[in-house]
Amino acid sequence: MIGLVWRRDRKRWNRGSATVELVAVTPFVLVFAAFVLDARTLVGFRTDLARETFALAEVIANETRTNPLAAVMGEAMTEFREDSAGTLAVAVVTRGTERGTGVPCVVDQWCLPRVLLAWPVSPDAGTWNAPGLCATAGTSLPAQGQHFPADQAVLPNENADGATPHQAWLSRNMRPTEWWVVVDTCLDPTPGLVWSRAVDGIIGDFFDLSGLIVRKRAAWGSVHDLADCNWCGTP
Repeated sequence: MIGLVWRRDRKRWNRGSATVELVAVTPFVLVFAAFVLDARTLVGFRTDLARETFALAEVIANETRTNPLAAVMGEAMTEFREDSAGTLAVAVVTRGTERGTGVPCVVDQWCLPRVLLAWPVSPDAGTWNAPGLCATAGTSLPAQGQHFPADQAVLPNENADGATPHQAWLSRNMRPTEWWVVVDTCLDPTPGLVWSRAVDGIIGDFFDLSGLIVRKRAAWGSVHDLADCNWCGTP
């Protein structure tokens, strides 16, 4: 009889121990699940950003009659506003006029690319939701009328191997009639992009994606000659 009572008590104690352990482990399980979900969300977020940024560049590069920059970028910022703070910058890039300061280009040879037209005119026009981190990072595009430095790529992954001399880069060998639209995007995802919405109050801000800025550059070459674009500016 005594042995039976002892076994019952032991089972009761074991059940209690398991409950305590489950309670202790549950927060870590939730945090791990949050990490997986937010990490997967970040991957999807970056994929969507890449797709949408290239679409923006293509839409702008296809338009030659009316300047589409403000309208297209305004729509893009509306789409991004729900899940992030950030900045957008756009440049129409053409073959430049010099290889370096005071060194003119040579016909049919490499030449530094130049920003023919830049947007936004004022930084505030290309920002949303107080993008502190992205605003601090700034844009990597030269100002309107400026050439890209010799060590600065124009096209995504143009200098991926880090070994090809810049004179051989595609952007250094543009035709005089050629123009590209380059879109630079910087996004700072909102805290707990997915998880804080799903279980807000359970793990709070224990894990979120805030503070991790996502930068993306997309470029699209226009099928139209530069002379056909009446809003691109004067070469």
